Formats: sequence, structure tokens, C-alpha cells
Amino acid sequence: MNYKHIKTIVAEMNENIMFLEPKFDKALIGSGQRCGEETVAVYSSTECIKILMKVDKMSDLEAYEHFEGTLSVDKKTPYKPIFISDFRKIKIPTKKELDEIADIFEDSKEQEEC
Repeated sequence: MNYKHIKTIVAEMNENIMFLEPKFDKALIGSGQRCGEETVAVYSSTECIKILMKVDKMSDLEAYEHFEGTLSVDKKTPYKPIFISDFRKIKIPTKKELDEIADIFEDSKEQEEC
């Protein structure tokens, strides 16, 4: 299902629903509810950050800070979107990979001390 179809379905669930600006449509993953509240739009925070990096040419840190400081801010409305961290698309390093990274940092520290 494409994001345009998802947005149409979600909009039909609640006429007061708040969507982010259109550049974030591809980060829309569906709908959800907070306990006892109206249906709201649900976005992938991971995809929102990727969009900020691609469309607005932000670094990963700038995009994260913008997301945390602007998009995910608590607005005083029951219709604000929910953001989820989509861990399915994040590669978590193995212990071996983490050990290799630690070794690289350790080697670089030793070289600086010389």
C-alpha cells in the first residue's frame, strides 16, 4: 500500500486528524490511538529524520535535533501524530563488530600518544 492510500484511509478515520507537512507523507505508516483518545496519524521517526536529511539537506545530527525540537514537540491537541522508532530498518552491530570498532579507537589513541 502506498503512502497516498494510507493518508486517505487515516483521514477518513478522524476528520480532525493532524498530518505533518506533505514532504513527510512517505513517513506515514498508519493510524493509532492513545489510551481513550481519538485516532491519530502514526509516523516513523526514522523516516522523518531521513526525509529531513534528504529534502532539507541536513546532517544526521541536525535532522535529529530538528525532529526532537520541532516535529515531536508536545502540541496541545488530542489530534497530534504519534511517532514511533522503527527498529526494523536499523542495523544493530554485533558484539564482534562493536569489539572491532573499539579496537580501532584504541589503536588510534595509542598512535596519538606517540
